[in-house]
Amino acid sequence: LVFCMDPANVLSWTGPNSSTVNDFMGTNTGTIYNNTSGSYGSNNSFVFDGIDDYIDLGVNKNLGQDLTVSFWLKRGETANASDTIFGDQLNQYRQFIAIDYYTTSTLYFKVSGNSRVEWNTLNTVNNTNWNNIVVMRDGTTSAKCFLNNVGQGTPTGASSTLPEEDCVFRYIGAGSHPYDREFKGDMGPIYIYNRSLSASEVAQNYNALKNRFRT
Repeated sequence: LVFCMDPANVLSWTGPNSSTVNDFMGTNTGTIYNNTSGSYGSNNSFVFDGIDDYIDLGVNKNLGQDLTVSFWLKRGETANASDTIFGDQLNQYRQFIAIDYYTTSTLYFKVSGNSRVEWNTLNTVNNTNWNNIVVMRDGTTSAKCFLNNVGQGTPTGASSTLPEEDCVFRYIGAGSHPYDREFKGDMGPIYIYNRSLSASEVAQNYNALKNRFRT
């Protein structure tokens, strides 16, 4: 585990009066911009308005080529057509992980430019339920996705595999700069590992938090 933020834990965030959020590993401090710190969302989460709310970690974080990103989210009642979950400054398309709702709920996992894999099986990622999404990169090219502890099969998209480039991100809830496809809704714990997790490890993490979000 190399990165962990949970708005419900005072070690990470002391609440709506604080514009600073820390990860449990003690190596990353983020600044909350605009209204994200205005109130706790449901289940003690961050609230993003889809317009100008985001968390800035200050610099791009290099995550390497073997990683797992796990996060909990709930869409806003009128979610944006395309929501950026994590963004960076190096990617010309500004999205590291994003969910597109133009047609179906499609999750994009990008490394650079339009080199991405995607899963269009996330139709249950709606605006009424909390969901746990896990995206992992196994080695340099292959990728996997779990939605609420259920594997989403082989990815499709502009490329069925990812280029041998490191994954980086800087922003939570926004693209490479403010006002670019911001996420609208609530976001809970974010876990990032420097390796791909096994299915049993994904299940362990999901079961540890499902009573908080899925009851």
